[in-house]
Amino acid sequence: MVYSTDDEHIGMEQLVVGREHLNGPLELKRIDGAGHFIARNAPEQFNQAVLQFLERYAT
Repeated sequence: MVYSTDDEHIGMEQLVVGREHLNGPLELKRIDGAGHFIARNAPEQFNQAVLQFLERYAT
């Protein structure tokens, strides 16, 4: 899960609860200051996080 410290819609509580309901590989990646629309507001950091995850877990 990629999340931002400045997300005004999803807080850490929701991330923790959501994480409990997911199976398979999961990592939390924080991107500071990106708000709710992380892929739009910090596209390079978001893409890097996704690519790193896929490199580790894609089969």
